[in-house]
Amino acid sequence: RVHAFGNIRGNVVIHPKSKVIISGAVGGDAINEGGRLFIDNTARIMGRIKTQEGATTTIQPKEGEVVVPTEDERRRWTLEESEVPRKRLRE
Repeated sequence: RVHAFGNIRGNVVIHPKSKVIISGAVGGDAINEGGRLFIDNTARIMGRIKTQEGATTTIQPKEGEVVVPTEDERRRWTLEESEVPRKRLRE
């Protein structure tokens, strides 16, 4: 499981049995090959979103639509760095 808040250069490939949430920016394509992919409304995908297998959910603003963050999203974005729990990623 991965929740990406930052910037990713290149493509993101979701393999079977993987769960990925994208809230940051992806410089290439987001390709779902059998996992679960969720693209948040704060995410920016510079390439295309491709679903070969699996479940892909997107909450993307329509062209010209302005997204106003909810109170919970505002609070999450303004947390001090010391308040954000950090977890070590394991391979």
